[in-house]
Amino acid sequence: MGTGISPDDASRFTQVANNPDLIAKYVNVGVNKWFKDYCFTINFGYLQEDLNNELKGNQIIGTVGIKHRF
Repeated sequence: MGTGISPDDASRFTQVANNPDLIAKYVNVGVNKWFKDYCFTINFGYLQEDLNNELKGNQIIGTVGIKHRF
């Protein structure tokens, strides 16, 4: 869970310069499970950030992965 300056994307930093009260809130939840030499990963998250003109940007984030230990 966290919070920060919105938007977090540096390419849109001019919005923050014009209105420094914009904020972003996010939460991520995930599970990692090792089976012998393999790690299976599942993560889900949600991001909400303030944009100009009273608008909010919303993102749903998901990740699925496999790691192998050599």
